[in-house]
Amino acid sequence: IRRYGDIVKDFLNPFFGSFKLSEIQKVHLRNYITEMQEAKVSTYNVNSSVTIFKMMIKQAVEDDYVNMSNILTVRTPKHRPKDPRFW
Repeated sequence: IRRYGDIVKDFLNPFFGSFKLSEIQKVHLRNYITEMQEAKVSTYNVNSSVTIFKMMIKQAVEDDYVNMSNILTVRTPKHRPKDPRFW
């Protein structure tokens, strides 16, 4: 299990690091999810990173830093358990 800091450093910063917070839109979060899935990042890590991202956005909205509450409606992918591997 990854720590929050590792998820931000390994997943969120490489994708969102060049954006200003006020520039991020729903389409960017959807593109992030798609890119992570195409890179074969586990659904658990994608969902964890999106959850952390949404927590950061929610805090920014609560602190009146930005008005981006619409981005909180983006859904995360459903977890698909891995197929069992038999001998």
